[in-house]
Amino acid sequence: MRHDLTTATLRVRDIYRVGYDVLRRNGMHMLLLLVATAIPAAAVETGLNGYFDVDPLAATNVGYGMLSTTAAWLVNAIAMIYLMQLTADDLRERRVAADALFTVVARRYIPLLVGYFLTMLLFLIGMVLFIVPGIIVMVLLAFFPSFMVIENNGIFDSFGNSYRLVKGHFFHVLGMSLALMLPMLVVVLVLQSAVTNAVTQFLALAIGNALNFYFVIMITVFFLNVRQTWREEGTDVGAAAETSAAP
Repeated sequence: MRHDLTTATLRVRDIYRVGYDVLRRNGMHMLLLLVATAIPAAAVETGLNGYFDVDPLAATNVGYGMLSTTAAWLVNAIAMIYLMQLTADDLRERRVAADALFTVVARRYIPLLVGYFLTMLLFLIGMVLFIVPGIIVMVLLAFFPSFMVIENNGIFDSFGNSYRLVKGHFFHVLGMSLALMLPMLVVVLVLQSAVTNAVTQFLALAIGNALNFYFVIMITVFFLNVRQTWREEGTDVGAAAETSAAP
């Protein structure tokens, strides 16, 4: 690997650094995704918000706002799959070609959408049960997309493997996820607060979508790191399977 992800669990600043290195090495891929996903997703959301007269800041027509956000997310999901596989291939020093990455997207897109639908269903059920169970579900299943895309697991295998990987490190995964997500969220909120018309809304959404590239890369680095280091501790899903299979 380009970076040693196998000997110790990385700190937040190390994940930011490794993620930036991946981003810097793959500038042409980022430009491709910007044109193919970030800008179209922003255009879709801005257009639907305008059509349905949605004002996110004033919380008007919230239902239609959720519809426009979901439509944009369906486009951004393409970038998410692409970036997860790109990051894994880059760090493993494999040849990274756009056509191969889009093949992965085509193969994993529908299963990933189904997986997210089931995750959100479990999350909503948990929220009805006084919020905390919903948060627990989201953390325990945090790595299911990585298992599905990078390791080519099925939906329920991805759920099970994510649960087994996270369960002994719940608060570590929660804390690290928040540390990686919150700075991006603050920037997005600042951009949204500056929205005054459709043009500024489009620009804010496009920039937010592009920033999400970095977040997906960092989460993938985090997954690849703990997949290795927690294996050494005997808490990885592979180690658990080997232990259960031992006579």
